[in-house]
Amino acid sequence: MVAALSDEHFRCSLIMHGRDLGDDAPINIHKPRDATMRDWRIEANATFIVKPMIQTHDGAQRLYWGDTVVVGENGAERLGKRAAELIEIS
Repeated sequence: MVAALSDEHFRCSLIMHGRDLGDDAPINIHKPRDATMRDWRIEANATFIVKPMIQTHDGAQRLYWGDTVVVGENGAERLGKRAAELIEIS
């Protein structure tokens, strides 16, 4: 049986940037760096690389995933075609 895990076991953060260059606004690296980034209005048809990360509080275990998304009127749509699978790298 697997125990239910909650945010007391893990912390989540997000890396988000445009054009895959890593320095395009709006940019978010684990949290917005200032009010300008926090309040940036994301408009329809904007594209971003979005990389959520989940890790244990001590950082010993981490899970990264990422994909390119386009913003639509009703939210973001994933542009990647590969299956959203997890692999383990030792």
